[in-house]
Amino acid sequence: MYFIVTVLALVELSIYSQGTTHEHLFPDIPKNLETGTFPYDITIYSRSDVVAVKCPTTGYHHNSEISYFYRNDDYILYKPLPKAIIGWKKIKTLDYRKIRTLFCGETEIYKTVNGTSIHFGATRWEYTITWKDNPDPNKLAIEGKEYAYSESIPEKCGLSIEDLIILQIKRDGQPHNLDISKTEEVSDELLFYFFKKPNETDELNYMYVEPCLVLDAFNFCPQITILDLEHTTVQYKGYQILAFKLNEDKETTFNIALNLQIGGRSLGYYNKDNVAITRMLNFKNTIDYAPMYSDYSDSTFTIFGYELVQLEYYCKDEEIETPRSRLLFFGPKDDNLQLEERIYRYYD
Repeated sequence: MYFIVTVLALVELSIYSQGTTHEHLFPDIPKNLETGTFPYDITIYSRSDVVAVKCPTTGYHHNSEISYFYRNDDYILYKPLPKAIIGWKKIKTLDYRKIRTLFCGETEIYKTVNGTSIHFGATRWEYTITWKDNPDPNKLAIEGKEYAYSESIPEKCGLSIEDLIILQIKRDGQPHNLDISKTEEVSDELLFYFFKKPNETDELNYMYVEPCLVLDAFNFCPQITILDLEHTTVQYKGYQILAFKLNEDKETTFNIALNLQIGGRSLGYYNKDNVAITRMLNFKNTIDYAPMYSDYSDSTFTIFGYELVQLEYYCKDEEIETPRSRLLFFGPKDDNLQLEERIYRYYD
């Protein structure tokens, strides 16, 4: 197996011996990697406790005559493209340790002796990373909350939400890429870090990049939803109604969840805020409240059969209070909802 790896390395080596080398991307690292270069010191001047650091990746040749790089995929910010020569790794400082070590991968070194390339050894490409000042992500989150409330993150970061890399971190935890395929409960200690994918200019000029925005989980105004229950969206009398189809006209209890959502991407769910539940009536030209029939819940609500309800809560902090509401219709399980024929009831 080692013979095969060596042969492949020599094939790559022969290709790059007459081609492009990439040491210009790391101008402060000596061309000769045998000089005790590593670990290389990087100082971070950032208020964020999380940054992405530049590393070589497979395909990088610091010196075409003597090196072949095997990347380490731990803590990668995103998966590099097959022909990429630069990758980025996320790293977080710790309260009790401002100096961290980051391992990018290993460089296999070859020497040419009498016209033959011979494996000479290996060098670990790693950094000693030091934060110059005390980062304060919580203060960054407070400063950035207006972008969540005004839904203007693309303006702040210069990219659409779909093009941003979002990391989520529990305080004193490690950064993980947001997985929108999972339905998870959001901790009240969760922070989100928004990164722009580094471009060629970043690769050429910077050893690390910072997040364009840091936000707390509760900087977002979530959407009210019901987990594990399918619905369709219906336009009716100028209202947008979420229509849920039930098997029976009977009392049923559901779990309420608040979905932290931005740009169509779900950041997770929580049940921390009280949600007002109001029974609604369908009149000839409009929909209105059924008097005296409201209550509050932080996790569940009950319907009394086929009916229309409004769920509402106030997304707020010290300065901003924004109402968020949704109309939900619970009706029979058929294709024709017949909204105008259903009785939205309330009880004496």
